Amino acid sequence: MPYTTRDTPEVCARIQTEHALVLRLVRESDPALRSLVLTGGFARGEGMVRDGVPQNDYDFVAFRGFGKPRRSYPRIRADLESHLGLHIDLAPVPK
Repeated sequence: MPYTTRDTPEVCARIQTEHALVLRLVRESDPALRSLVLTGGFARGEGMVRDGVPQNDYDFVAFRGFGKPRRSYPRIRADLESHLGLHIDLAPVPK
């Protein structure tokens, strides 16, 4: 899957590692998570990278079932942004 107009194996590996971290943290924080979908520029292959580092943001939609998450989505997003150094759009959508 292309993430940028100038993908390299290193860029793809970094982005996939970061997305795996996002999935892991959201999964741990929300047992009602059913699916996490990447949207936006990186999903369309239009993401921006400078010197091998993703720029702009990652956009995700979290489809979830019933039940309260262990941690709020704003808190999850803030933790991810702090860890990744990149803005994260994380929109929970109830079932």
